[in-house]
Amino acid sequence: MGLFSRNKPAADNQSETDSRSGVPGLAEHASEVGWKPLGAQPFKSPFNQFVRWASCDIVHMSTGGPGTPFPAVTTFHSAFGGDLNGRSFAIANAYTTGPKGSWVSVAQLWFPTMPELSIFPHRTIRVPSPSDHKTGDSEFDRRFTVQTQDTALADRVLVPAVRAVLQRRDDWYFQMFGYEITCVDPKCYEDVADVEDRLGVLESLLAALPSDFVKDPTPTTQMTFPDGTPIDVTRPEELEAALLRLTPEQQTQILQQFQQLDPAQAIPLLKLLKQNKKEQSN
Repeated sequence: MGLFSRNKPAADNQSETDSRSGVPGLAEHASEVGWKPLGAQPFKSPFNQFVRWASCDIVHMSTGGPGTPFPAVTTFHSAFGGDLNGRSFAIANAYTTGPKGSWVSVAQLWFPTMPELSIFPHRTIRVPSPSDHKTGDSEFDRRFTVQTQDTALADRVLVPAVRAVLQRRDDWYFQMFGYEITCVDPKCYEDVADVEDRLGVLESLLAALPSDFVKDPTPTTQMTFPDGTPIDVTRPEELEAALLRLTPEQQTQILQQFQQLDPAQAIPLLKLLKQNKKEQSN
């Protein structure tokens, strides 16, 4: 098929959306083990945009935009979240509309990373970016593109053990940012075993990171909300919901507590508060 060949409109792929939106046995398993349904938007920015971009890249499709004939829109299906060995996670299938349409599976696991780091399969036809980073490992660099604004962080993260885990899944897309690492697999979840496999890969990545990089997520001094309720920094989705209920004055009180946290914990929370204040001022 030619690079600029015509493709069917997104509407022709709707039957696929209906047939793959459910994962057999997942809802029952989730109920048994205490996982919770996450609704239509299980992943927040920048991860939802990354899923959309990766979904389009997999099938060599433009993400489109306003005014284009078939702008790409991503919807999530069979989304659940829960606890995995003390760390929160989220999983879902995702469908992105467009001339070709694209189905993927997504898994996300909590652990502190800090600035954004994206790792994805190397594409021959691609415009180089100023944020591209070479690891110095010729085989890894041949198979993956690494993008980051923090090259020191990338070198600290992408040690040989981590690269070895990534190379076993060289058709996956990975993004680390703030409190989460997210992976996008070109194959959908078809059963519970698939879900466990994706989460197992993310746990393998966590285990491969240098021990001084993955710290205990609980600060030595307990942070609290203005009413005295403890702040659980290991539950970012619950923390965000709580922060959105606070006034700017109450948020300022919490800012004073951030000096107790490791930078990997403090930076994402500061960004979250800054964004919330911006939205309140609009």
